[in-house]
Amino acid sequence: MKALTGDDPAALGHYTLLARLGAGGMGVVYLGRSPAGRLVAIKVVRDEYAADPAYRSRFAREARSAQRVSGYFSAAVIEAEPGARTPWLAQEYVPGPSLQATVREQGPLPPRTLVRLALGLAEAVRSIHAAGLVHRDLKPGNVLLAEDGPRVIDFGLARSVLPDGHTRTGSLMGTPGYMSPEQARGEEVGFASDVFSLGGVLAYAATGRRPFGEGAPAAVLHRIATAEPDLAGIAEPFRGLIAACLAKDPAARPTAEALISRVTELGGQDPDWLPEGVRRGVDAARREQENLLRQGRPLRERRRRWPLAAGAAAAALVLVAGGVAAARLLPAGGGGSAGAGAGEAPPSAGSPAGDPAEAPEGLPRTELTGDDLGEPDLLLSDPGGRVLSEAAFKPDGSRLSVGGPAVLQTWLVGEERLAADTVLPDGQGTQAFGYSPDPQGPIEAYAAVGLLDSGRIELISEKEDGWYLQAAPDGTTVADVEFSAQGDRLLGLDAGCRLTVWAMDPGEKTADAWISKANPTVWPQASWHPDGDYIIGTCGGRPAILAPENGEVVETVPTRDTPRDAVFSPDGSTIAVVGDNHVVELWNADTLERYAALSGAEGPIMKAAYNGDGSVLATLGVSEPDEDQASEELTADLGTVFDETVRLWSPADQEQIGVLDADNGSVPLGLAFGPDDAVAVTYENGDVAVWNLG
Repeated sequence: MKALTGDDPAALGHYTLLARLGAGGMGVVYLGRSPAGRLVAIKVVRDEYAADPAYRSRFAREARSAQRVSGYFSAAVIEAEPGARTPWLAQEYVPGPSLQATVREQGPLPPRTLVRLALGLAEAVRSIHAAGLVHRDLKPGNVLLAEDGPRVIDFGLARSVLPDGHTRTGSLMGTPGYMSPEQARGEEVGFASDVFSLGGVLAYAATGRRPFGEGAPAAVLHRIATAEPDLAGIAEPFRGLIAACLAKDPAARPTAEALISRVTELGGQDPDWLPEGVRRGVDAARREQENLLRQGRPLRERRRRWPLAAGAAAAALVLVAGGVAAARLLPAGGGGSAGAGAGEAPPSAGSPAGDPAEAPEGLPRTELTGDDLGEPDLLLSDPGGRVLSEAAFKPDGSRLSVGGPAVLQTWLVGEERLAADTVLPDGQGTQAFGYSPDPQGPIEAYAAVGLLDSGRIELISEKEDGWYLQAAPDGTTVADVEFSAQGDRLLGLDAGCRLTVWAMDPGEKTADAWISKANPTVWPQASWHPDGDYIIGTCGGRPAILAPENGEVVETVPTRDTPRDAVFSPDGSTIAVVGDNHVVELWNADTLERYAALSGAEGPIMKAAYNGDGSVLATLGVSEPDEDQASEELTADLGTVFDETVRLWSPADQEQIGVLDADNGSVPLGLAFGPDDAVAVTYENGDVAVWNLG
């Protein structure tokens, strides 16, 4: 889900638009709200296609076709205006990921999920056929996974059948890889064609592979028409069911009704059908939906007294072959403007002195109390006992990645086991790690790793390995990385306070600037505004708010003490600032006035993080340096008091909730929230503690 842009309409028909759900070459899909409060997905045709009579006619046909289908496992079309100046179609909103995204990110589905998926899709196909239609484009991307079962969407290629039970021929329509043999040959297709496509979808869900392989469309279509499907790894009786669907002869395939009978014999009634990682993603989408309804405003509505800096100095991302194993380096390249020093800005009107400022309206509240904070629900340990200083959850909560000076690990949270453990030479490890909520760009990188020794950010992708971004040309350590909430941009911040921003698609650098030109007095940190409009960063001076388009500093937060971290709340209404004054400062992001200073910490604070809805703020205190570090200067700056503690706070109630204590005798060094209010803390002794606060 992404924020609306300035080019998006505020409403369509009587629906208020709240956010973007997706966009493609043909149109945009919005999340809308009816006057009665019902959420819908609104598909809108782009202007260039709306002007094409043929495409407009096809869109009108899609609306009519979809409205004829009334089955439970298809997303119902509620209303459509194909004749409007901007044609649109409102459909039931399904808060869940696509089957394609789920399998791509988490692998093949377990047997109980496959059975429920097969039953739901068979029922959806039966409903489509009962309406006299052939879908013609069943594929994993057109199947959404909801809490109560799958949903089939997108009737753009659906056609009515003729009296003989077939659609007209004359053109090749569909998605290579999931077409039936008769569809691939451009022949007449009937209900059996959808059953073949359904078999291909189930094979993909069971194996993670297309049953007729990858490659050029012509080669795939040839294999569909002549070769047997690859069903290796699928156990009986599910294998036989899929094979029957994929029969070359349409007459040999089961009908949707017969398929339902066969699947019902296998079970398929388990209401807890989704894998744990998918369920968490669905729950997160539902909470986001509830938050939007509660707030009653679009994601883009933010009242600020500070302007967005204009202009953008974008440099193309250059791909250069070279390095060990032909690693492809994306160098810093072209010039960017250096932002003004954050500490140089004059004090803003919002000063900590004087009467308390007004808190933003509608701050979310938590029912969490100190009595709820017991032992961690999960305690993982690095087999080598290496220092772990970073943590990041995958957006669906299925994986937790942790890192340190000599290690990068990924844990499978539900299975409590390591999925990957990379041992690195000490000093060449990871200082920062971030997951993308929506992988985009040429390689669809789903994570980024900031490296200690080279000034580079490694991009992790399922498509290709060996891609890097050069964040610091001089090899300075990468101090922080973070994807925007929309997944379309990535920031990198080096230890010298140099900020670089990349647009993931098509792959352009948009900013190359400095948060502060002065030498940093604390470890630099940066994070995104939830709308992706701004970045906030700290380097020891006042927290700077920057424009990601060019890195220009547009405003500073006028805190008086040395800040170490500053983060926006999930709704963008508050800026939380922590640092050497032992308090948590809460600033109204619209007015840049401080409305609360929460006390209770016993020393300097180095990190802050919000949970998903902003009702809980976690902070991590500064730890005492090792004896072999240059600690005299640090101790002189901070005093002799350290607060090696993770504390939880309620911003709405402006009070401390309690302390997270793993009781493992080690110092906490890293902190991250995940979905369902899971919070992970990494430790000096290699432990990773996870508390489920939800």
